[in-house]
Amino acid sequence: MHVPDKTGRGAILVRVYFLTGSSHAAAADAFRRFRGFPHFPSLLSSNWFSKDGDAMTFRLLFLAFFLPISLIIGWLGLVGGAALFLQLRTLGYATTTGTVTHSEIVTEPETENSQSADIRYTYELARRSYEGRTFRYGSMPNGEVQDAVRARPVGAATQVFFDPRNPADAVLDVGLNGLDLLLLLLFVFACEVLACFWWVAWGLYAAPLLEMFAFKLPTHSQCGVKTTIDSGRIRTRLPYYHPFVRGIATLGLVAFVSAIVAAIASGDGNTDLALVLAAWTLTIGSAMGVTVWLWRREQSGRADLVIDPAAQIVGLPAIYDRKKREDISIADIAGLVIQSREHRASRGGRYVIHAVVLRCHNGRAEPVVMWHRVECAEAFAGWLRDKLELNSPTERILIPAA
Repeated sequence: MHVPDKTGRGAILVRVYFLTGSSHAAAADAFRRFRGFPHFPSLLSSNWFSKDGDAMTFRLLFLAFFLPISLIIGWLGLVGGAALFLQLRTLGYATTTGTVTHSEIVTEPETENSQSADIRYTYELARRSYEGRTFRYGSMPNGEVQDAVRARPVGAATQVFFDPRNPADAVLDVGLNGLDLLLLLLFVFACEVLACFWWVAWGLYAAPLLEMFAFKLPTHSQCGVKTTIDSGRIRTRLPYYHPFVRGIATLGLVAFVSAIVAAIASGDGNTDLALVLAAWTLTIGSAMGVTVWLWRREQSGRADLVIDPAAQIVGLPAIYDRKKREDISIADIAGLVIQSREHRASRGGRYVIHAVVLRCHNGRAEPVVMWHRVECAEAFAGWLRDKLELNSPTERILIPAA
């Protein structure tokens, strides 16, 4: 018996209940389901590399790439976050009137297209004179720099915003502008990319160390799959991914796309605040919409494997090319098969996907769940065989790579 490969190269291959599984195996398998990185399952499987040296080489190369990226994103986040915090604080500043003493546009030496406003001003508080050099905390697009300098020539009176607790701390512009919110939108995407790197790093470094020192959590009999009893029926939830996590992924993707669109639509030298606010609205709305939609879909049970002992029926969810739910009589099931299909990777290695398959008397074969860890496939097959009260042992089939 042979079951066609219905997953596709980039398909999600593992069905575990993410965030509720109690085992390290469940967490590792949950990682392997991430759609955005179809090669990650094979990278983390134990038989991906044809030689042990290949695995070590890949880990070293990943470490050399991962650490600089993490430090760069972390540093940019720290600097940008501090600037946003300081700029938000200016909303509570008091105001006075000052005089502009110097006003010019400065072109950054590193990049000829980047400009900044060098505006200096004096103001007096409680018979004491102060000199300010800060126009605002954070960045400004070139168009706003030019407008700021043009509106504040030398000798002109200008409104000054100062910290009442520290009068020497003053700015000429308060609140967030479009560029602040645009950079924050891109930073959301960068944080998700960094989180993915950390996730891969956990699989490459931390998880093997935990296994080496035997720091393992107890393994659930179903390898993290959530099972409930509903009116005598056994419901086994087999989601691709937790709705909240997929909502977070949507947040990052839409944030990146909408930020690029807003930047292009704003035109050269300016960042339209209205467009950036619309981008934020679209980003948050899309993430919330996807999360709610997937959560309602999951709660509806359409992705559940349902075993009805009273009616002697197994309900299969609409996955693996099944367009709709299908019911199979338990009497028609001849047994279970763990089908291990070997796949060749692009760089000469290989990985194996283990599918738990229902084998019927009429020759019909229906995949139920797939894993990269054979232990999970065996544990789930044993649990399912007990629930279906099948007497025949679970068969094992190995399909070599073509």
